Amino acid sequence: MNQRELLPKNLIIFAVLISMVYLVGVLFLTLKLSSHFKSINDTHLPLLEMNAINIRIGDSLTSRTKGLIQDYNPKDYEEYLIDKDSLKFNFINYKQTLKNTRLNFSSKDAFNRDTLFDMEEKIIELAKGSKKKEALAIFNSKNYREEQTRFTSSIQIIAEKLSGQRDFFFKEQVRIIQMGIIFSIITFVIIALTWSRVYLAYRRNSKERSRALDELNLERVKSSHNAKMASLGEMAAGLAHEINNPLTIIQGFSERLLKMSEREELDAPRIERYSEKIYNTTKRINTMIQGLKVFSKNNKEVDLKLSKVSDIIEDTLSFCREKLKSSGIDLHIICDEKEEVYIMARPVEISQVILNLLNNAFDELQGSDELIHCWIKIETKQDEHFVYISVEDSGLGISDELKEKIFDPFFTTKEGSHGTGLGLSISSTIVKKHGGQFYLDNSVTTEFIIKLPRPKSDELKAAA
Repeated sequence: MNQRELLPKNLIIFAVLISMVYLVGVLFLTLKLSSHFKSINDTHLPLLEMNAINIRIGDSLTSRTKGLIQDYNPKDYEEYLIDKDSLKFNFINYKQTLKNTRLNFSSKDAFNRDTLFDMEEKIIELAKGSKKKEALAIFNSKNYREEQTRFTSSIQIIAEKLSGQRDFFFKEQVRIIQMGIIFSIITFVIIALTWSRVYLAYRRNSKERSRALDELNLERVKSSHNAKMASLGEMAAGLAHEINNPLTIIQGFSERLLKMSEREELDAPRIERYSEKIYNTTKRINTMIQGLKVFSKNNKEVDLKLSKVSDIIEDTLSFCREKLKSSGIDLHIICDEKEEVYIMARPVEISQVILNLLNNAFDELQGSDELIHCWIKIETKQDEHFVYISVEDSGLGISDELKEKIFDPFFTTKEGSHGTGLGLSISSTIVKKHGGQFYLDNSVTTEFIIKLPRPKSDELKAAA
């Protein structure tokens, strides 16, 4: 189980969705506020400013018209024309800007001062011809005043509508900000609570995972020990043969000593020789028993130590050599002839791996009726960096289909309760704990290889 599997997926999806809703909501409110501010900045403020300018220019045109009535001169008339063109140009920009607002103002007479322009041209023409009385009559006429009022009113109406819309925008912005604050607080609380639940769920899952791993490791230790005991159980018959032979030797030499004693043919050299044979044989039995005791113990906490591979192999064979021999299986041990092979290991664990391979090879050879010559070969090699221990038998090999499964826990090809299905899996785990590799060689026969790091020169010197 990796770290991502500890996370509560549904809760995280909900938390991410809530976070996205929050971000989208904030973005929407921000864009809406930005749109209102842009509208005010791009349309309302310029229009209000142009309103003031248009009214001021209109008043200026009226004032210049009155001044030309009193004292006409070309320069003042030219300034009148400049103000007139400015006002017309402002009307064009004003109408274009007004289209970008939401104001419904489509009166045909709005911002149309043509009637006043015509009347003022007529007044100025009369003033130019020294007809002040007629010019003043038109200037002070009801019609002229009504046109002025209509023009000023149309601009003031727009100004009032713009001010009202601006005030509405500001009120709406305040409402949006208030809604945004409330929305942010509520959403933030939901997000905080959701992510808190995610964190708590992750911690709970982590604790459960840690507890499950501890239980799994405990089961692995138990399985490893059970597999080791199963290996010993499978070798029980072989061990009986191993111990029976030394006992036969002891019995034979003991009978000879008794006969020599009965005949009073005590020969010191022969007695010494027979006693030495008995002693060595009992020592051999003792070595087997001690090996059994060590092999059956849980050596989990034992540190790696410099070990001779040949000794490990020999200790392992003490459990099964006679069994293999009595079953007609030839055993070949091939060691590196150039120099002794050493590894940094827990000898009992490596012995367990080799013993498991020997058990599997024995079962394979015993269960095959097609083989004429049965043999098992144990070979050790080494290169600059690694030590190789191979266990090969003359069996028919392993099919490609089974090669993919043989290292899986509880997978076995042995019938009934004869196999636990843990041997190869645990052997692989043991070798990996030693920093090595455990694999099946792609050969015609069945050959398993234990690949372990070769000890460094300083480690060899320290042990020497």
